Amino acid sequence: MSGPAENGFALTFLGAAGTVTGSRYLVQAGGARVLVDCGLFQGYKPLRLKNWSAFPVEPESIDAVILTHAHLDHSGYLPRLVAEGFDGPVWCTRGTRDLCSILLPDSARLLQEEAVHANRIGSSRHHPARPLYTEEEAAAALQRMVTIEFGEQFEPVPGCSASIRPQGHILGAGAVTLEHAGSRITFSGDIGRPSDPVMHAPQAPADSHWIVCDIDVRAQVFQLDTGSAHADADELLAWLGSAPRQPRGVFLTHGEPDAADALRQRVERELGIPVCVPEFRDHVDLTSSSAFPCTATPPSLPRSPT
Repeated sequence: MSGPAENGFALTFLGAAGTVTGSRYLVQAGGARVLVDCGLFQGYKPLRLKNWSAFPVEPESIDAVILTHAHLDHSGYLPRLVAEGFDGPVWCTRGTRDLCSILLPDSARLLQEEAVHANRIGSSRHHPARPLYTEEEAAAALQRMVTIEFGEQFEPVPGCSASIRPQGHILGAGAVTLEHAGSRITFSGDIGRPSDPVMHAPQAPADSHWIVCDIDVRAQVFQLDTGSAHADADELLAWLGSAPRQPRGVFLTHGEPDAADALRQRVERELGIPVCVPEFRDHVDLTSSSAFPCTATPPSLPRSPT
């Protein structure tokens, strides 16, 4: 374990900041580290290359991982993290575990096929090209999963309590709430639609001092015959407005910068909640009563990304 003092509670954004992919939020609770979501960077090549950078902290220094849901931009880096030295529990719902048992091995197979193809045509800088992770490493990651029920209180690390509330979206998806040293933070994950024909409507957020809210790429959803699994801007506002009390601040993540800024203005204007659109490695003291005590240089992240 490593981190701040016993009563410290801090957040560092290691992904989904300024981009729609790669959700990774590092929470330091006392002397322990909890990673909320462990997603792949997906999309254009410059984003995918981020998966090959050294993780900003030593994987073995992370004590636990909690997954909001199974989509690869939230779970798909987990096999790599385990292969690099993480050996703690991965907390998630049963639905998330069941979907990951399909998605992670499938992701590994695709990565292995891409490496074989790159070797065949000589398109990789590496000789030979190698996959980000293998099917065996995906299986090892699945072995680390510990399932909990929606609403069940659990302790991912000593002195820090957690729970997961249903969010609709897909099977097993939920919002993660962490509490330590008298402060609470909720990570929305992807928020489902109240009108979804298959999934239940997302529950209101837990009573929290801070909310990290994932937004859709466009923050607007057009109703198609097949429906959409993401809440649109109006539905995100309604979800934030249904909180038992107004949080000190909201962090908008997982969206394109223009969409995030547009939603930021609406949240501040219509709900009166201070909003921050964080950047990569922004650091927040969650015990502070200030609106946004962010620093660009996290004090406890000795390893720099390459």
